[in-house]
Amino acid sequence: MVLLWAASALAQEAAAPKPAEPRLFAFPVAVAQGHRLLAFEFPVAGAKYHITRTGLGTRSRGEAPPQAFNLHLSRGDLIRSLYYAEYQGDALLLIEVSNGAYGAGFLVRIGGALPDIQWKQALPGFNVGRGLIEGDFAYVTAMRFVAKLNLRSGSYAWQHE
Repeated sequence: MVLLWAASALAQEAAAPKPAEPRLFAFPVAVAQGHRLLAFEFPVAGAKYHITRTGLGTRSRGEAPPQAFNLHLSRGDLIRSLYYAEYQGDALLLIEVSNGAYGAGFLVRIGGALPDIQWKQALPGFNVGRGLIEGDFAYVTAMRFVAKLNLRSGSYAWQHE
């Protein structure tokens, strides 16, 4: 009887799906002219993304015309840094912006048939770090800030400033 129970427990453990390994957000390709940064490019879920420093972007798939989207940056802000990751077929963008006098960050999920913003969450700090994804959560950092963010809803599970 004990052997049957042990064999059953081992079979269930072997059949259980293993959680995804934690993974870091990736670095995009920087598009520059001389020393001047113009845009960022990266692939997600078979699509190619191109995002300018002003937050205007396109998503291209195969021979179809590019689909445009807008990250709606605050007036005068330019993207300083960008990290990306794929989550359930959508693009996650971890972005730091600056207008020269101040800096801030945000994490945004872009997906759907059209590249729509699913949610956008502000990070109250500058010097945005490279995030880590574990399951349905992202761990994000900025100067004097660390948080765990739910990737399904875009809400914070916890945060410390």
